[in-house]
Amino acid sequence: MSVKLIVVRLQTPSGAPISDAAVTVRRVRTKVLMEDAYPLGGGEGNYKILEDNVVRDLRPEGEAFDVTFTRAGRSRRVRLIIGMDAARCHVDIRRGPTTITFPGAGD
Repeated sequence: MSVKLIVVRLQTPSGAPISDAAVTVRRVRTKVLMEDAYPLGGGEGNYKILEDNVVRDLRPEGEAFDVTFTRAGRSRRVRLIIGMDAARCHVDIRRGPTTITFPGAGD
C-alpha cells in the first residue's frame, strides 16, 4: 500500500530553497490545526502539508486548508484546496500553489 503526501516547496524570490521556516496547516471548515506538517530533510525547501488517512472525513471534491509559513518574524499564508484522487484512495491538491515564494527572504 502506498501513501501519498501533499508537499509544497518554499523558496526565496530568486528561487533558492528555504528549509528553516515553521509551518502550520489549519483545516478551514473545522478550524482544526493539523499537527503533522513539517519541513522535509535534504535542504530542498520541501514541506509536508498533509498525507493520506490523516483527515478521514476529507471531502473528495476538496476543501480549504490554510498553510502558514513563519520565518524571521515574517509570515506567508496560502490557501490550498485538497481533496481525493479519482479512486478516493489518496489526497490530491485541487487548487493552490505547490511552490511558494516567501516575501522579503534574502538569498
